[in-house]
Amino acid sequence: MNTANRTLLNTLKIKYPIFQAPMAGVSTVELASKVTNYGGLGSLPLAGLDFTNIDSLQKLNAMLNDYHSQVNDEIPSHIVNLNFFCHDIYSPPTNSQINNWKSLYGSVLSTDNHDMLNSLNYDKNGNVSFKQFEQSSSPGFSKLMEFLTHNIQPAIVSFHFGTPSVETITQFQQNDIMVFVTSTSLDETIHLYDLGVDGIILQGYEAGGHRGNFLSSSRLDENLSTHALFTQSIKYLNTRPVSTRALPYLIPAGGIHDSNTVKYYLDAGAAGVQIGSAFLSTPECTTHTFYRAISEQQKRIPTVMINSVSGKYARAIKTKFIENMVYNNKFSEEELPPYGYMYNAYKELKPKVAHSQDIGFYLAGQNYYENESDASVEDVMNKLTQ
Repeated sequence: MNTANRTLLNTLKIKYPIFQAPMAGVSTVELASKVTNYGGLGSLPLAGLDFTNIDSLQKLNAMLNDYHSQVNDEIPSHIVNLNFFCHDIYSPPTNSQINNWKSLYGSVLSTDNHDMLNSLNYDKNGNVSFKQFEQSSSPGFSKLMEFLTHNIQPAIVSFHFGTPSVETITQFQQNDIMVFVTSTSLDETIHLYDLGVDGIILQGYEAGGHRGNFLSSSRLDENLSTHALFTQSIKYLNTRPVSTRALPYLIPAGGIHDSNTVKYYLDAGAAGVQIGSAFLSTPECTTHTFYRAISEQQKRIPTVMINSVSGKYARAIKTKFIENMVYNNKFSEEELPPYGYMYNAYKELKPKVAHSQDIGFYLAGQNYYENESDASVEDVMNKLTQ
């Protein structure tokens, strides 16, 4: 156990340096509470809440009450990570982008789909960025910040796809809330260090879910592995001039499935690790039946990076649908609707075709096949810590 690890465990008052990945759309309050109960840090994804609408604060409060009701009484109520998406603000799609999206899906769907595709709402942004909350003139953001900093005071707020403003970071930290942000490159690690964040989630290319890069486009993404990103980042931080300022905690994420890998990163100076795909087969994940079926078949289906489902690159299992989307997509990123709008259209489409075709978007890291089909959250935590 290194100094950073000891300090983080003492600060968070948790037994194990295991962060549950937020996994928006897949994880549940039940998963987060069980990870916390077994000694890790549970995470609640908030990407689906639009805090420019005041009712979203009520939904967040209900989610937290549900979480607290399932966490053991001896665990402090603030032990949770609240995760926001913080991507750039995108304009609604143009008619050309919408028509290109219809054309792509028309080539992939197995049924007559003209009327179905025309019925979707292409003007709805299903993933409003935290940056948009900050810039909103509505009272929603100020009420959110007051709720977080004075009512809840979660141990950590974390951000994916980018960072909030310096003013927001400072406001959290002044209220004893640590700020963690995802990095996918050394440049992003340096940027986050300069911003003064408390922790950096080092997302390797093998990780499942949406790629969190924010300084460079996907075309210029170096696609660093978790090991390479961690090695470069810790070397950089360890060569900073001595100062009174604490170095940010480093939390590798991607390809970590057992205690040997956890121990390797902790021995090398990581403060903890973030785990996502290892939980996918547990009953507390909404798509666990799909992953359990794969495990029971003892068949490894490859994963692939794809951006034509949501509008951002994400690592998903290469089902027939995903394979067809990759092969049939002739459009550039700019020629399709932006993230949020594209993802919402897909989510509206999915149940409409469920009777004839599975167009599931099953996000998973490259090592997901190591999961046991009947694993519980306790089993996964034991595998990671013993």
